[in-house]
This record gives sequence, structure tokens and C-alpha cells, in this order.
Amino acid sequence: MSATDVQAPPPPLPKSPGFRDGMRASLDGFAYMNKHPSLWRYALWPTLLNAAMSLAVLVGLIVIVVAVYTWRTRGHGDGPSLSALREMIIAGALLVLAVGTTLVVWWFAQGILMGHLYSKLAARVERQLGVAEDELQEVSLRFQIVDSAIDTALLLLALGAFLVLQIIPIIGTLFGFVGWVYANGYILGRDVMDHPLKLRGWRRAQRRAFGRQHHRPVIGLGVVVFVMNFLPIIGAMLQTTTVVGAVLMHRKMQANKTMTRQST
Repeated sequence: MSATDVQAPPPPLPKSPGFRDGMRASLDGFAYMNKHPSLWRYALWPTLLNAAMSLAVLVGLIVIVVAVYTWRTRGHGDGPSLSALREMIIAGALLVLAVGTTLVVWWFAQGILMGHLYSKLAARVERQLGVAEDELQEVSLRFQIVDSAIDTALLLLALGAFLVLQIIPIIGTLFGFVGWVYANGYILGRDVMDHPLKLRGWRRAQRRAFGRQHHRPVIGLGVVVFVMNFLPIIGAMLQTTTVVGAVLMHRKMQANKTMTRQST
């Protein structure tokens, strides 16, 4: 058999984005925006608005922490005192409830006020990447409100489940916190990943199926967004670049899907 009769091995299939790709999306978006400086004008207003809201949330959280600490250290009146363990559980539950509710309200307001601005930024990036104009559609304000309301309800359910687990000392707190971060990461990451999908007119069921299929990068994306909630100014800017990173990651997913089909 001659050397020419030996067929070359097929090229390896492209690797699908994973958890690390999701976590790196905000940095990828930042690098892309630096290569295309004109995009920063689309990021200015959402960044300023996000920074103002994040600063207000931070002040509110500080007030909450101080109030819970004061309640924990000064007692609760003339009645019988609770055991130290029960006091610690109640204080922790109150703190989580207050912090969680504050973040959920913040996320709902952000989804309505900035979703439209993020959508315009995502559409601009899509056009730069060569997506045809007839493939994109404008996302209406009503659409954003309904989606934000549903995602807010899901975040509240996750928070409620975490609070129920507080009944179990130590173990319940540990597993409940991990579950809460996981649920928040998935919901928040899916919300950001929805921007390129909404521009294509995907219905909610289609977007949920996409999120389940690509749950690893979605969770990685959401964990970063979750941490950004606690970083005023810097977090606001990185959330804007995360939207761009989500568009880039979606394009990579679509390219991988096309190459996989061609190889089969």
C-alpha cells in the first residue's frame, strides 16, 4: 500500500465551551471592546446606571449587616434569651433573607432598566461579527419586563429553599449556600446568555433548552455575574463586557455546532 492510499485521520472535533469559558467571558468581551472602541459608547449608560444601582445596594447591605449585628449583640428585650446556637441561626437566616431580597429586587430593576441597553450593545456586536440584519430583531420593553419577572421569581424560590435548609444546623447552611450559589449562577448566567438568543426571536422554552444544553459555560458566566453584584463601579463595567462576551461565546458555540455537523 502506497503512502498516498493512507487516509489522513479526521481533524479533532471542536471542544465545546466549558465552565472556564463562561468565567472568562467578561475578559473576552473586554478585549473585544478594546479592539472596537466605538462599542464603549453603547456601554456608557448601562455602566453608569449599573454603578449607581450597585452603590445603592452596597449601602443598603451595609445598613442590613449593621442592623443584624446590633440585634445579635444587644439582645431582644426583657424576655427569655435564646440559646447562642439558635440566635446564630436566626441572625444568619435574617441576614441571608435581607441580602437575598435586596439582590433579587436589584436584579429585577436591572433587567428592566438595562436589559434594553444591553440588547442594543449585543445587537451592535452581532452586526460587527457579520450577522445579517434580517436575522436580528429588536427586543421590546414588555418582553424584558416579563422575562425579568419570571427570573426574579426563580431567584426568590432559590432563596426560599436556602432558608428552609437553615433548619438543619451547619450542614443545612453549607449545602443550602452551595445550592443557592449554583442556582443563582445558572439563572443569572442564563439571563446574560439570553441576549443573543432574544435578538434571534427565540421563545423562552427554546432559550431554557439552550441553557440546559450548555449549562457548564452558563453557570460559569453566572457565577462571575453573581460576584460582580458585590463590586461597585468595576462590577458595573465588567457586566457590560460580559454581555459582549456572551455574544462571542454564542458565536463560538454555533461555529462548533456547524463544524460538528460537517464532520459527521
